[in-house]
Amino acid sequence: MPHSSHGSRFSNSPTPYQHQHLDPNQQAPLQIGQEQQKEAQRLATLAQIEEMRLLILGMDQRLGVREDKLTKTLERAENEGRKYETAAAAVAAAVRT
Repeated sequence: MPHSSHGSRFSNSPTPYQHQHLDPNQQAPLQIGQEQQKEAQRLATLAQIEEMRLLILGMDQRLGVREDKLTKTLERAENEGRKYETAAAAVAAAVRT
């Protein structure tokens, strides 16, 4: 019976069963790595939330500035409208007399 080289090539590779039953000392580094990854993801999420919060605050501030400008422009337009109505009434009164 000829000797197969496949047996020796794969004999050292772990089977799926061997992966599931690691030594408890080997599982601890995996859990620590997973916890570090979860913590990194949590910190990244918090950083994104903070970035969004600052973006929204900036948008709110710009909106407030635009609202103030619009209010001043509206007040100016209303004053100009009153001046026009007063001048138009004066002209109409002058024409009637």
